[in-house]
Amino acid sequence: MSFPHIALSKSQTKLRVAVIGLGRRSEFAFRSLKPDQVSITALCDVDTRTFRLPVDKRRMDVPPTEMWPQAKCFEDYRELFEYADLFDAVWIATPDHH
Repeated sequence: MSFPHIALSKSQTKLRVAVIGLGRRSEFAFRSLKPDQVSITALCDVDTRTFRLPVDKRRMDVPPTEMWPQAKCFEDYRELFEYADLFDAVWIATPDHH
């Protein structure tokens, strides 16, 4: 995924992204965001076990916190948004619980 329409400052060369929801839906986000264009700076999930578990053991056998050790972890999205200076965009990968 490319983000040519977002202007970054000269000091910032990558788009900083927060990911909400670290279950199976997040796999698409992690596979789609190109590491040379994007930096995952925040991870958020109500189930804190997901920080330490691989998203899908068949295809992604590394936990999110090992893939992006610099990312700040949050259990509540409201707390995440208190640190809005950490990210430029948010990828929401949560299921629809209707």
